[in-house]
Amino acid sequence: MTKLPDLLRWAGAPDTLTQWADEAPRSDIELLSLPKSELSALLERCPRAAWAGWLAATATIPMDLVVAAVGVAIEAQAGADGVTALLEEAYAAVTGEGSGEACLSAADRCDALASEPPRTFRGDGARMAKLAGATAWVLRAAEAVSAVMAREEADRMSRVRAQTARFGGGMSAWVSGSTPPTVLAMRALSLDAEPAPPPPELAFAAEALGEALELIAEIAGQAEARRVFLDAL
Repeated sequence: MTKLPDLLRWAGAPDTLTQWADEAPRSDIELLSLPKSELSALLERCPRAAWAGWLAATATIPMDLVVAAVGVAIEAQAGADGVTALLEEAYAAVTGEGSGEACLSAADRCDALASEPPRTFRGDGARMAKLAGATAWVLRAAEAVSAVMAREEADRMSRVRAQTARFGGGMSAWVSGSTPPTVLAMRALSLDAEPAPPPPELAFAAEALGEALELIAEIAGQAEARRVFLDAL
């Protein structure tokens, strides 16, 4: 279940990615226990930037970090100032300081910018359209991740209240020091032969972040898009 192709299929990754994983020389990679150095090598070998988000998310990188890393890949493009401010909504949402609604509103503004990019933007409206489109994907991914984070936190506090009612004492006695990270592949860590699939929001987020990276690759090239994303993880 934890082998590279099987785990990607379980996560809902694109067929083209799972086919590449099937044919890869190291298809027996245990993705859930992959050290950062080997994950870096895997991302460098994958032929499409769009797959980098899937590989990172399925290799237990927290989804908020994957969102932020794709945002950094967008910011790395010279002249991306027109969308940098909108990316702040994505960062705020996945750190619990913003809202999913604000992300969706900002994504709509990006869509409008992508459809009619200003021609004064380095004289290249197509470039601005790609940057705005990539930002819209990141914002929608952040909204999906924040929804799962909020649900997981609500479930956690519900368990805390149940423990408090059963054993007594203050709630603080049952609250852990930090909130567990939201990870796409966490359910695959189960010992069950057929673990439950990941939340659909996280699969959507991985796909959306891949779309964003592919748009960046159209500007900067596949290798550069993967490099900046990897450096930011």
